[in-house]
Formats: sequence, structure tokens, C-alpha cells
Amino acid sequence: MVMSVAQWRRLCGTCGQNHPADEPHLYNYGQEVDEDLTCHICLQPLVSPTDTKCGHTFCRTCITSYLRIQHLCPIDRQPLTPHDCQPSSLMVRRLLDKLVVECPNVDVCHTRLPRSELEPHLSNRCSGALFSCPNFGSGCRFEGTCRHLERHVVDCQHRQDRRNSGIADVPSFDAPIQEGHISRVEIPRNSSSLLGMSVVGGYDSPLRCVIVQEVISGGAVAEDGRIQPGDQLLEVNGKDLTHWPHGYVISLLKASVPTVHLSVYREQVDQPLLGDQIQRAVLDHSPLGRNATGILSVGLDKHPGRSLGIKLTEKRNGIGVFVSEVVDGSVAALDGRLKPDDRILEINSQDVRKSKIEEASLLIQTSSRHIEFVVSRSTAGTSAVSFSRSSSSSPVGLRFPESPMAESDAPPLPPRNSPQPTLCGFSADVCQRPSRCGSYERQLQPRYVTISKNPTESLGIRVAGGLESQQGNTPVYIQNVAPHGCLGRSRYLKKGDILLSVNITSLLGITHSEAVASLKVAANGNSLTLGIVDGPETGHGPDPFTPSWMYWQKLPRSLHLARTIVLRRTSNESLGFSLVGGRDGQCAGGEMSFHVLLIVRDSIAAREGQLRCGDQILSVNGHRLDGLRHCEAVNLLKTSRSKVILEILSWPGSIV
Repeated sequence: MVMSVAQWRRLCGTCGQNHPADEPHLYNYGQEVDEDLTCHICLQPLVSPTDTKCGHTFCRTCITSYLRIQHLCPIDRQPLTPHDCQPSSLMVRRLLDKLVVECPNVDVCHTRLPRSELEPHLSNRCSGALFSCPNFGSGCRFEGTCRHLERHVVDCQHRQDRRNSGIADVPSFDAPIQEGHISRVEIPRNSSSLLGMSVVGGYDSPLRCVIVQEVISGGAVAEDGRIQPGDQLLEVNGKDLTHWPHGYVISLLKASVPTVHLSVYREQVDQPLLGDQIQRAVLDHSPLGRNATGILSVGLDKHPGRSLGIKLTEKRNGIGVFVSEVVDGSVAALDGRLKPDDRILEINSQDVRKSKIEEASLLIQTSSRHIEFVVSRSTAGTSAVSFSRSSSSSPVGLRFPESPMAESDAPPLPPRNSPQPTLCGFSADVCQRPSRCGSYERQLQPRYVTISKNPTESLGIRVAGGLESQQGNTPVYIQNVAPHGCLGRSRYLKKGDILLSVNITSLLGITHSEAVASLKVAANGNSLTLGIVDGPETGHGPDPFTPSWMYWQKLPRSLHLARTIVLRRTSNESLGFSLVGGRDGQCAGGEMSFHVLLIVRDSIAAREGQLRCGDQILSVNGHRLDGLRHCEAVNLLKTSRSKVILEILSWPGSIV
């Protein structure tokens, strides 16, 4: 079907209807709904019910929009602010979730189901699910089923625009993953119920995005054969993964659906630049800058009382900040060098290729009198817009005070969206990416417990980990506890706890088999003393506990088991991995540890096979990276000659 521009909006992935993003979801209810479950603003059954302090309940979006206009309760006119509202009770939400609704794709689907199950139905099971044309950002307003869409794309009148974009032509779930594109992959789960891959990262991690660390042999992902280590996961079953912490991402990937739909991005890596070619020449290797023909440096001076006159916009996938408009009569317009669709790469030597509009705006507003921009300009017009939406422009620097804000008074930059990795530097060794403020290290104190037992009684625990174990080099941790065993009855320890020692024997820095032997020897006595650190995570139920990637990130340094690897290269050859982290003044949380984000295929790091995505680098040729800025760590790697010795922490990713 085809809609007019005035009528067209992308269908909501939750309710399957056309509605503005700031309005509640729309449902076709199959039964009469009790008036007590109705919002008094929209007069529809409550969606995301929210209670006020005066005892009334509204849809969250309804009351939020209403309070923007006046801070009064719509019913009793009592003073009310957003801070006086809170989510309704679990009982109310469950009653609403059980309301029976009809699938909105009534032409081909007649399913009736509880409201809470409509979203997964639309994502995975509905035969009438609609997809937008990949050229909707260029003006195409076609929407149809996957079968109809594939036929439409061949003759789409916006095809020429699509050729200049960074998105695959047809959003087919069977197509191979292409470098530099966002691809869609459909993975049917096999009998094991797991997808068969390990992932690292998340919005709450230094990586700030979700990366595949390893593909497990025999799993559904390995059988499909398309996803590779280093691929970035953007969506799962229509859920955006770029704004969620690691734990929630894992729960989405483990959701018990028969088929998993993934949006995957694979970085496009060209031949690395060698010799003395300058870094500016590779500033725009990202998927939104493939057609750039020039890198421009533009310096502008702020004038009190006059607008700088730049409006910014961004793309749907959050990659890059672009100039959307140069205001007539402004400083930028009079200068004449900045143009609409220019991509801003740097502001005062600050890399903003991966930044959001808010961050770029704040850098401009809090800068000194002179602002130095580095921009890329494409001959292809607006680059890679076929998978973007029209973003609202953000005006920057409309009025400047007589005395600019001191840099020290500027608020910290907000966290960034999960941008795509980009190699930079003349050897393409490493790249700078933002990471979360603060450290994951937890100051956990060990405790010692003494347990009396029968000499013939087993301990009733299962342990995992140790040097060179299946998990790598990790501390020994408790994987399972028999509830009726001697340790289970004591309730002194739980799944996920780390074992430091048994009696006088240390369990740190030994192999798994050595740890098991020490525990068996101790079990022969009438009592034993265990040194324990409470694990950052635990498990429930009969299944063995499997730590997530974030479990290892939260361990205290005393439990870190580093190892040394050696990378050998010829002159000017790239090591072939990108790096994030460093003490770089981006936020007020202190230094960031350095982590490997991407490993380039067929590079030195890939051929050696000892480095994985998510690994933490502690030192380079004996130089500790603690407290270094990102550029200083990069320089250490660049100036290393034929032999590069890295001390690393390599933690296993979360298995999904």
C-alpha cells in the first residue's frame, strides 16, 4: 500500500499503528474495557499507567504532555509536577497487559491475543507485518510485507538515492552481511535454545555498544554462517540495543522466541594507510563518509550578541553530526565556508564523529572565543540517508553572553549513543571512542567461613574457572550448590561466589584441576575453612551459573589474572585493532580502562589469534596504561617497533 506524505508515518513496532511518538500506543480492543482502567485525558485504556500524588491515573505520555502546558491535575486542578507522578502498581499493569486486542494487520491476520503479547507477535509471527522501503529517508513512502517490499525495491523511483547510501538494497533476512552496511539477519533457534555466540559491551560498558566476541561451533549462529566476531548488534526483534545496559541486552537476546531477527553492522575497513600519511586523511572512514571528497578546516570567531548560525542534525542510526542549515546573516553565513550537509568531524580538536547533537552543541557553547571546525564534504549530497529519519534540527550558538562560560563551569557531556567503530591513525592501529565514566572495579572484601562436616560427606558444590580453563584465565568460582550438601545447608555461600582459598591453600592462579584436587583433599577432614569473595552476580534455579561479561568487569584488581601476548610486525604494518578508553576529560568520572573494540580480519592481531573484542589492555612493552590519555596510549602502540608486548585481561563474553 502507498500513503500520501501527509498521512505517512512509520508504523509503531509496539502496537503496529500509525501515531506520533509523543502519543500513547493505539490498540483495537476485542472487549469492553472497565472505566477504571481508562485514561481521563485520551479516554482510551491506560498505556504505561502513571499515578499522581492526588490519586488519579493517566497514560504516561498523556500526563507528561499535559504537564508541559500547566502544572495542575486535569481532574481536581491540584498543583502537580512530573516529579509528583510515579508508575502504577504491578497489579494495575498486569490487568492492562491481559486486555485482549486484535492484530492491526486485519487484512491478512485475525489473531486476538493479550495486549502484552502484541509486540512480539508483530515482530516475529504476524504474516502481515509491514516494512518501510529502505529509501524512506529519501522520500519513498511505500510500506508492505517483506515479499511485496522486495518486488517494490527493484523499481523504486528513489533507487538512485539509495545507491549513495550505506544500507543494503533489500532488507532481506537471507542476504549476506555486507561491510559498511546495516544488514538484517534471521536466526532460527536450534534444539539448544541458545543462539551460540558470546557478546561483550553495552551502554553501561566502556565499549558503549554490543559486539560479538565469539561464534560458538555447533550453535545456530555458526550454522547460519553469516555473523562473525567483531560484528555490532544494533537491534534484536525490533528492540534497539544501543541505549540499554549489558544485562538487559542479554535478556533480549535470550528471549524464548523461535526465530531471532537481528540488525547487524559490520565495519568496512579499507587498506590501512602506511608511512607518514597524516591522520586527517582517514578521519572519515565511517559508513556515513564514504563519498567525501575533501576535509576542510573552518575557523569561526564568536561575536557577543550575534548568532553563530549553525543548525545541526543527525542520522537515525546515531552516527555523526551534520550541518542542516546555515542561518542567513549569521557569523557562519558571512564566513561562507560551512554548507548544509557538511559532516562535522572535530570541534577544537575534539573528535565528534561519534557524538550526539547535544554533545556537539555543548562543545560549541562552552568553547572560547575562537572555534575551529574540521568537516568533510561529499559530492553525493546528503550521504547515507536511506536508513535515517528526518531529525529535528538543533540550533547552536544563537546568542552568546558577553563573557563566555568558563570551560571548568561547563556541565559534563551526556553519554553518547553507540556509534560505529572507525579506525584512525596513520597505521590504523587504534581509534578513540568514548567510554562510560567511572570504574567497574568493586571494592569487595574477602570473608572466611569455617564449616564442620562428616569426613565421608562431599562438599556438594560444582566449581568452574581457573588458569587455562574453558572460560580462559579466571578465578575459581562456584557454578552450582547442592541445597542439601554440607555447604548448601550452611548457606554461607551461593552461586557466583569466588573461592580464594581452602584451609591454607590458595586457589588463585592455579588450574581448574588443581583447584578441584585441593577441594577434594580438604573435604576429607572434619571441617574446612573457605576464603570467599561475594560474586557480583548470582544465579537461581537448578541450572549451573554462567557469569556474564560484566561479572568479570566488576571484580577487584586483586582477582585480575593478566597474561602477556606478543604481536610481531614489519615496518609500518598496522597491528589491526581499535582501542577505546583513556583519561580524556570528556566526563567527570576519572580515567577509563583501555579495551579492544574491533579486530581487523587478516591483520596481525587476527593472525596471532590471542586478542579478542572486549579484552582490556594493561600495558604496552612494559609501560602501564593507567592514567594515560587516549592519544598517549595510541602513541605507545604507534612507536612500538617490530615486537609489541601487550599485557591483557581477557574475560569471556556473555553466552546467548
